[in-house]
Amino acid sequence: MLYLIFINLFIIAIGAFTTLFSHDSRLKDDYMIALVYQAVIMMSEIIISTLYICCVIETDYSEDNGEKFFKSIVIAGVIEFLFVMIAYLNPSIRTLFLNLMGSNTGLSDLYSNYSEYLNYRGYGFALELLDTFGYGTGIIGGIAFILGKSNKKYYFFSFCMLIATLLNSRTGLVMMALFISIDLVCGKNAILTRNKFILILLLMLIAILLWFIILPTFLNEIFISTKDEIVKNTARDLLQVLRFDYHTLQKEMWQFPDNSIYLMFGTGHLVTSTVSTVGFVNAIWAYGIVGTILLYALSSVMYIKTLRRCKYNYLYYNTVFALFIIFFVTQLKMPVFTYSAGGYLQFSIPMIVNYFISKEKR
Repeated sequence: MLYLIFINLFIIAIGAFTTLFSHDSRLKDDYMIALVYQAVIMMSEIIISTLYICCVIETDYSEDNGEKFFKSIVIAGVIEFLFVMIAYLNPSIRTLFLNLMGSNTGLSDLYSNYSEYLNYRGYGFALELLDTFGYGTGIIGGIAFILGKSNKKYYFFSFCMLIATLLNSRTGLVMMALFISIDLVCGKNAILTRNKFILILLLMLIAILLWFIILPTFLNEIFISTKDEIVKNTARDLLQVLRFDYHTLQKEMWQFPDNSIYLMFGTGHLVTSTVSTVGFVNAIWAYGIVGTILLYALSSVMYIKTLRRCKYNYLYYNTVFALFIIFFVTQLKMPVFTYSAGGYLQFSIPMIVNYFISKEKR
């Protein structure tokens, strides 16, 4: 984990150095600061907080510490679910939450006067209620589903996280679908075979059909036929979530640097507000092709090594395997090195799983 911080900082410095020789109007200095903050300071905080968790665990000699850790993550998610439902059922409290978030997060433009992003979402109380929110709640919902094998009430908690995600972020639904697909296929025998991999692909195909065809048709019928305002509003909200504009697939979202030096070595800047929100695109602008390949390769090594060590524990294996896939899938929408619950879980869980495995072998 430490090497990811130093390599991040080194690559950012190279990119920032290249901008001294040629400047692009799409580069903003505050977005270089944001990159350093997200990719370096965030990773440092993850290491410190994870070490603290490990020290606390070290004082408890219970054999099921690993499961306790994952359960605590789910409980935190359920608390957020309660905030989501309170905001959804009471517009006055929702307005109070939005005003508090707008005045304390630096995102006043987003939360003031119900911007276009909040026409059909923005229920809850967190730093941000858009895609990074779903990034975190989707992962938590997936973990709850895996825990459901040993305690059925966690299936209910997973459903709660599904509702919280559905009301705020499409991105989180993809996270949950990946977790559930992997867990249904791998089960307690946490070994991925070719047949299991094919089954995962089939489940994802079914999920796509549900998302784009079956659910929109069903919800539209409910919206037209029902007279109950709560049911009608809920159906409308869900339809808004399902009918998105595929903006990540649009050509203008995939613009790369024209300067060959920038393209190879990066600029040390994020371009989420000027060029694209797509994670892969931002990685090329920030780190260049060379730096992106290096960071992705080293991150992959972290997940693969963890998977090899935990393949006989279905909770660890299924969770880390899902996070490995999510690491790449998320970047079709946004950068993964983000200061959010999802970004924290993405990198802290492999660290803590490695700790648990080492402790069990003592």
